[in-house]
Amino acid sequence: MNGVHNMVPPGTMLEGFDWNSLRPQSNVVDVGSGIGSQSLALAETFPHLNFILQDSQATLDNALIFWKAELPEAISTGRVKMQAHNFFEAQPAEQPAVFVMRMILHDWSDQHAIKILCRLRAAAGPDTQLVVIDSILSLACTEDDIVKNIPGAAGPLPPPPLLPNLGYAGVPSYLSDISMMNAHDGVERTIVQFNKIFEESGWKISRVHRGVLGIASTITGVPA
Repeated sequence: MNGVHNMVPPGTMLEGFDWNSLRPQSNVVDVGSGIGSQSLALAETFPHLNFILQDSQATLDNALIFWKAELPEAISTGRVKMQAHNFFEAQPAEQPAVFVMRMILHDWSDQHAIKILCRLRAAAGPDTQLVVIDSILSLACTEDDIVKNIPGAAGPLPPPPLLPNLGYAGVPSYLSDISMMNAHDGVERTIVQFNKIFEESGWKISRVHRGVLGIASTITGVPA
């Protein structure tokens, strides 16, 4: 996780989604939060938002120590709450402004990822947004027509006769895909594959913000 953190430019969590557009006291649920280091960046930058960190109880015990050291007033005022939760079970936080998941879905096969997203969809309100921060694997060919209908989803194209993927379909991304498959039965996904699991779980991709080389890209979804 430290290695992945060092690969991503500082402030990446703040980009790709308009956090300022959320109303004061909006609840942001960090699903699979770890100790909440990413939510900390949001909490410090957007003081009008409240946060619910969801992970195992053992992880949240460490999270409480972390937050009391880094931003104790968020704990004492109740702006940040800890909620032990297994994301394969029914989601207890109902109709928040945002469900956010950072580097979670790539740990899981489509079958399991869809189950996770279905749990979130069942608890979502009509205005709830889903923010998935994950890597987007570049295709080694021209992208599917479906990508053209999603704002920000299409990758950059070079002038002919260069390869349509701009050389982004390189070894590191695909080695990561193989590593995730071997270690977790997980998968790095193209935007077409993300669209598939969103659709099958009741979500619709509304916008994509691509990170550098697809790393730490932001995919925003709304209830379908």
